[in-house]
Amino acid sequence: MEYYCPPESYYTEIDKFVHVFSVRTNGPQWGMNVVSSSEYGMASVQMKRNLHKLASLGGAYAVFIPVHYQESPLSSNIFRKKSSPSMHSLKNSILFAKRIGLKTSLKPHLNLETREARSRINPLDFKKWGSNYREYILSYARLANELEVDSFFIGTELEGVSKHEEYWRDLIKSVRQEYGGELSYSSNRLGEAKNINWWDSLDFIGISFYEPILSGISHSMTESDLVSAWYYKGYALQLLQLNERWKKNIVLSELGYYGRSDTALNPAIISDGMIDSRAQAIAYSAAYRVLSTLPPVKAFYIWALDANSISPPGGFSIIPTNNVVMCELNANKS
Repeated sequence: MEYYCPPESYYTEIDKFVHVFSVRTNGPQWGMNVVSSSEYGMASVQMKRNLHKLASLGGAYAVFIPVHYQESPLSSNIFRKKSSPSMHSLKNSILFAKRIGLKTSLKPHLNLETREARSRINPLDFKKWGSNYREYILSYARLANELEVDSFFIGTELEGVSKHEEYWRDLIKSVRQEYGGELSYSSNRLGEAKNINWWDSLDFIGISFYEPILSGISHSMTESDLVSAWYYKGYALQLLQLNERWKKNIVLSELGYYGRSDTALNPAIISDGMIDSRAQAIAYSAAYRVLSTLPPVKAFYIWALDANSISPPGGFSIIPTNNVVMCELNANKS
């Protein structure tokens, strides 16, 4: 396999903004979502290297992502695939993260085989789906309790079913019987967060925050431009309003910007924009500057840390993975 070996200068901008996170003490804590697309990848040597890197850069949290699947938005069966991280590998990686001083969280994801967004899940037989989903979540709540992880998310971006308030309140009661730490839910952007009526039964508000920051791009774009856009578009105010309404702290359970020139236009979409580490760096730095002015926002978790994927320039991750390791090995051989 050939690996893309970027010049060392590519990571200069990324190093700068990570340094900003590390030296500021008055802002929110940060961490990364930890994912694996194979059964045992969570327990790999490469994943341990990545977690060490996260801790050394000043990251405080490792948020582990168990993944199950359903066939389509309308189906009710929930199942595990061979590509889903095993319980054993999750346990191994969580215990390692705790040993090196990271706080830990479990945030289960339910993916669709059709590759559609999970926010489209809206089963025809909600009662059957709800029973299956409850079993799925409680199995990981028990693991979270066994390992004493710091927080647990009862779901992620399930906008199509989060309107079933009675179901979610009942599920939260069941999870609290199995798990003694802090509970939250990761809403699909601000839109879902504002429509959920059961935040009072959780310990903090979680938001997968992929809001578009700009309407157009310019090569002269500055960090200050992005900071201004956060306020102009009302994102800072909406976060404060959520806190005021529910009296709950807020965690951005996902925050991600590609290393592309147009990343601030729609951070959730994989773009064909030019590779641009500067655009990525200033997007993250601007987010941190704004969030540091909002006392209710206690943490944000960057997407994502993955030991299994090659991470050439242009991706989400701020920590390069296998390709850089292979480049280093090849350099040592030559």
